[in-house]
Amino acid sequence: MSYLSVKQTSEKGGISVRRVNILCSEGWNPEITKTDIYWAIPADAEKPKDARIKLNTWEEGVLNEERRLKDLCLLVEESSEKALVPLHSL
Repeated sequence: MSYLSVKQTSEKGGISVRRVNILCSEGWNPEITKTDIYWAIPADAEKPKDARIKLNTWEEGVLNEERRLKDLCLLVEESSEKALVPLHSL
């Protein structure tokens, strides 16, 4: 297995060296080891999701609207199954 340095990992992932050091110290990948003063990061290690990125209010609104529409569709399907005359036959 080949390993990358913190600098190589930061260049590969497009994040700062400081952020890679923090992620390594938090243990985001159990295969990462520390040798003396250097982190040994597997070359095939995936970059973790950035927890600092949040949805903006527009995206939250869209997701909430999608959830409401799914709930409404389920209610319509349930009520059509219980109806004397199914909705799809109208």
